[in-house]
Amino acid sequence: MKVALFALLSVVVVSCSDKAAEKPQPAVVIPPKTKVKDAVAIGQVKEKPQPAKPAVKPGKITNLETGQMFNMQQTGRLHIIDVRPPIFYRLGHIEGAINLPKSKYKSWQPEHLPKIKQAIANGQVVVFYCQNESCTDAYKTAMKFINLGHTVSIYRGGWREWKRAGLE
Repeated sequence: MKVALFALLSVVVVSCSDKAAEKPQPAVVIPPKTKVKDAVAIGQVKEKPQPAKPAVKPGKITNLETGQMFNMQQTGRLHIIDVRPPIFYRLGHIEGAINLPKSKYKSWQPEHLPKIKQAIANGQVVVFYCQNESCTDAYKTAMKFINLGHTVSIYRGGWREWKRAGLE
Protein backbone atom coordinates (compact mmCIF):
# COMPACT_ATOMS: atom_id res chain seq x y z
CA MET A 1 0.00 0.00 0.00
CA LYS A 2 2.81 2.43 0.89
CA VAL A 3 4.61 1.61 -2.36
CA ALA A 4 1.45 2.24 -4.41
CA LEU A 5 0.88 5.56 -2.63
CA PHE A 6 4.50 6.59 -3.23
CA ALA A 7 4.19 5.67 -6.91
CA LEU A 8 1.01 7.72 -7.25
CA LEU A 9 2.60 10.74 -5.58
CA SER A 10 5.64 10.39 -7.84
CA VAL A 11 3.43 10.53 -10.91
CA VAL A 12 1.70 13.67 -9.63
CA VAL A 13 5.04 15.39 -9.12
CA VAL A 14 6.31 14.30 -12.54
CA SER A 15 3.08 15.03 -14.42
CA CYS A 16 2.78 18.70 -13.44
CA SER A 17 6.22 19.53 -12.16
CA ASP A 18 6.50 22.74 -14.18
CA LYS A 19 4.45 25.25 -12.22
CA ALA A 20 5.57 28.24 -14.28
CA ALA A 21 2.03 29.17 -15.28
CA GLU A 22 1.46 32.80 -16.08
CA LYS A 23 0.12 34.69 -13.11
CA PRO A 24 -2.89 36.92 -13.73
CA GLN A 25 -2.16 40.63 -13.83
CA PRO A 26 -3.72 42.73 -11.08
CA ALA A 27 -6.78 44.70 -12.13
CA VAL A 28 -6.32 48.38 -12.85
CA VAL A 29 -8.36 50.59 -10.53
CA ILE A 30 -9.66 53.75 -12.16
CA PRO A 31 -10.97 56.41 -9.79
CA PRO A 32 -14.74 56.99 -9.98
CA LYS A 33 -15.96 59.42 -12.65
CA THR A 34 -12.68 59.11 -14.60
CA LYS A 35 -13.37 58.85 -18.31
CA VAL A 36 -11.65 56.02 -20.17
CA LYS A 37 -9.81 58.42 -22.50
CA ASP A 38 -8.51 60.34 -19.44
CA ALA A 39 -7.37 57.11 -17.79
CA VAL A 40 -5.48 56.21 -20.98
CA ALA A 41 -3.93 59.68 -21.13
CA ILE A 42 -2.62 59.58 -17.55
CA GLY A 43 -1.31 56.03 -17.92
CA GLN A 44 -3.77 54.24 -15.63
CA VAL A 45 -4.67 51.87 -18.45
CA LYS A 46 -2.67 51.11 -21.55
CA GLU A 47 -5.55 51.11 -24.02
CA LYS A 48 -9.27 51.55 -24.26
CA PRO A 49 -11.36 48.52 -23.30
CA GLN A 50 -12.41 46.48 -26.33
CA PRO A 51 -15.94 45.20 -26.91
CA ALA A 52 -16.68 41.61 -25.90
CA LYS A 53 -15.25 39.08 -28.35
CA PRO A 54 -16.50 35.61 -29.28
CA ALA A 55 -15.64 32.77 -26.90
CA VAL A 56 -13.31 31.07 -29.40
CA LYS A 57 -10.66 33.02 -31.28
CA PRO A 58 -9.12 31.58 -34.46
CA GLY A 59 -5.45 30.65 -34.12
CA LYS A 60 -5.32 31.43 -30.42
CA ILE A 61 -5.79 29.71 -27.11
CA THR A 62 -9.07 30.53 -25.43
CA ASN A 63 -9.84 29.78 -21.79
CA LEU A 64 -13.16 28.12 -21.04
CA GLU A 65 -14.86 28.54 -17.69
CA THR A 66 -16.72 25.66 -16.02
CA GLY A 67 -20.18 26.86 -17.07
CA GLN A 68 -19.15 27.38 -20.68
CA MET A 69 -17.42 24.02 -20.75
CA PHE A 70 -20.46 22.22 -19.33
CA ASN A 71 -22.92 23.87 -21.73
CA MET A 72 -20.76 23.15 -24.75
CA GLN A 73 -20.17 19.57 -23.61
CA GLN A 74 -23.92 18.99 -23.24
CA THR A 75 -24.56 20.18 -26.79
CA GLY A 76 -21.76 18.07 -28.29
CA ARG A 77 -19.74 21.10 -29.36
CA LEU A 78 -16.49 19.96 -27.71
CA HIS A 79 -13.66 17.63 -28.61
CA ILE A 80 -12.22 17.16 -25.10
CA ILE A 81 -8.62 16.04 -24.57
CA ASP A 82 -7.33 15.02 -21.13
CA VAL A 83 -3.54 15.49 -21.15
CA ARG A 84 -2.95 13.88 -17.74
CA PRO A 85 -1.10 10.57 -17.33
CA PRO A 86 -3.30 7.50 -18.00
CA ILE A 87 -3.49 6.52 -14.31
CA PHE A 88 -5.28 9.80 -13.49
CA TYR A 89 -7.57 9.46 -16.48
CA ARG A 90 -8.59 5.99 -15.27
CA LEU A 91 -9.31 7.37 -11.79
CA GLY A 92 -11.75 9.89 -13.26
CA HIS A 93 -12.18 12.20 -16.23
CA ILE A 94 -14.65 14.52 -17.90
CA GLU A 95 -17.29 12.55 -19.77
CA GLY A 96 -16.43 12.25 -23.45
CA ALA A 97 -12.76 13.15 -22.97
CA ILE A 98 -10.05 11.14 -24.66
CA ASN A 99 -6.73 10.59 -22.93
CA LEU A 100 -3.77 11.94 -24.88
CA PRO A 101 -1.02 12.49 -22.29
CA LYS A 102 1.29 15.47 -22.79
CA SER A 103 4.27 13.25 -22.04
CA LYS A 104 3.40 11.04 -25.04
CA TYR A 105 2.63 13.88 -27.48
CA LYS A 106 5.11 12.72 -30.14
CA SER A 107 3.59 9.23 -30.25
CA TRP A 108 -0.11 10.20 -30.36
CA GLN A 109 0.10 13.37 -32.42
CA PRO A 110 0.44 11.69 -35.89
CA GLU A 111 -2.63 9.50 -35.30
CA HIS A 112 -4.84 12.06 -33.56
CA LEU A 113 -3.97 15.26 -35.44
CA PRO A 114 -6.27 14.33 -38.38
CA LYS A 115 -9.10 13.58 -35.91
CA ILE A 116 -8.56 16.92 -34.21
CA LYS A 117 -8.53 18.72 -37.57
CA GLN A 118 -11.78 16.96 -38.47
CA ALA A 119 -13.36 18.01 -35.17
CA ILE A 120 -12.41 21.62 -35.90
CA ALA A 121 -13.78 21.32 -39.46
CA ASN A 122 -17.04 19.97 -37.98
CA GLY A 123 -17.37 23.09 -35.82
CA GLN A 124 -16.29 21.50 -32.56
CA VAL A 125 -14.06 23.34 -30.13
CA VAL A 126 -10.94 21.39 -29.19
CA VAL A 127 -10.31 21.81 -25.48
CA PHE A 128 -7.38 20.50 -23.44
CA TYR A 129 -7.43 20.07 -19.68
CA CYS A 130 -5.14 18.83 -16.93
CA GLN A 131 -5.43 18.22 -13.19
CA ASN A 132 -5.93 21.75 -11.89
CA GLU A 133 -5.25 25.42 -12.49
CA SER A 134 -1.59 25.23 -11.47
CA CYS A 135 -0.83 22.41 -13.94
CA THR A 136 0.62 23.76 -17.20
CA ASP A 137 0.39 20.54 -19.25
CA ALA A 138 -2.86 21.57 -21.01
CA TYR A 139 -1.41 24.95 -21.90
CA LYS A 140 1.84 23.50 -23.22
CA THR A 141 0.01 20.93 -25.34
CA ALA A 142 -2.36 23.59 -26.65
CA MET A 143 0.62 25.76 -27.62
CA LYS A 144 1.91 22.95 -29.85
CA PHE A 145 -1.40 23.03 -31.73
CA ILE A 146 -1.38 26.82 -31.93
CA ASN A 147 2.08 26.63 -33.48
CA LEU A 148 0.57 24.32 -36.12
CA GLY A 149 -2.05 27.01 -36.84
CA HIS A 150 -5.04 25.44 -35.08
CA THR A 151 -7.66 27.03 -32.88
CA VAL A 152 -7.87 25.40 -29.45
CA SER A 153 -9.07 26.11 -25.93
CA ILE A 154 -8.01 25.10 -22.46
CA TYR A 155 -10.08 24.43 -19.38
CA ARG A 156 -7.77 25.84 -16.71
CA GLY A 157 -9.75 24.53 -13.74
CA GLY A 158 -9.11 20.99 -14.94
CA TRP A 159 -10.37 17.81 -13.39
CA ARG A 160 -10.25 19.22 -9.86
CA GLU A 161 -12.61 22.12 -10.69
CA TRP A 162 -14.93 19.83 -12.67
CA LYS A 163 -15.22 17.50 -9.66
CA ARG A 164 -15.64 20.42 -7.25
CA ALA A 165 -18.57 21.64 -9.37
CA GLY A 166 -20.19 18.19 -8.98
CA LEU A 167 -20.05 17.46 -12.71
CA GLU A 168 -18.16 14.17 -12.54
